[in-house]
Amino acid sequence: MNMPRITLTTASTVYNLYTLVNALEPQAVNCSQVFVTADPTNTGNVFVGDSAVSTTQYGAKLPATASVGFEGNFNSTQLDTIYLMPDTTLSLVDVIIQRI
Repeated sequence: MNMPRITLTTASTVYNLYTLVNALEPQAVNCSQVFVTADPTNTGNVFVGDSAVSTTQYGAKLPATASVGFEGNFNSTQLDTIYLMPDTTLSLVDVIIQRI
């Protein structure tokens, strides 16, 4: 399931993936795979990690067009542990959800 493009409006703000997905498609929070892709028009990076994600502490650094995937039987609790933080304003990400 392709989600609508998500805009991360404010640089250096930490966004919870569960909150973003749930706001757009509540049924999608129960899934087996999640892919996050930085939009080709982004001028900065999107950092992916836990609630302490920063430009120096992250699990993945996504410049434009880069992506990261997560596999497993995710539920809302597990999605709630994934966070995104852009280093520029108005960064865009595409999220692809594979439902259980």
